[in-house]
Amino acid sequence: MSPQITTARRAAARASWLGKLSEALDIADKLTVELSREARHVEALAALAARIALIRAEIDALRLGRFNPADEVGPEWSILLASNHTPCGTSPPPPNSSR
Repeated sequence: MSPQITTARRAAARASWLGKLSEALDIADKLTVELSREARHVEALAALAARIALIRAEIDALRLGRFNPADEVGPEWSILLASNHTPCGTSPPPPNSSR
């Protein structure tokens, strides 16, 4: 198989994967809006909406080629987008200090 065919197949698979992610985010957006109408867990829903927006921006960046196409980017990258994410097995740093 020629390198051009392999590259084209990878690009098609990547486009399909990004399309599926985008569809899932559309569904998540709609669910967030529906849940917010009940006026429960407003803070959690706002945080979820912010995460969805952040992930959507990352998907747009991937589509526009702002990342190196040679990099293998899989679903595990999304957990890193949370601003308050602390890696497993570590505790967050104390306020006003550095690690």
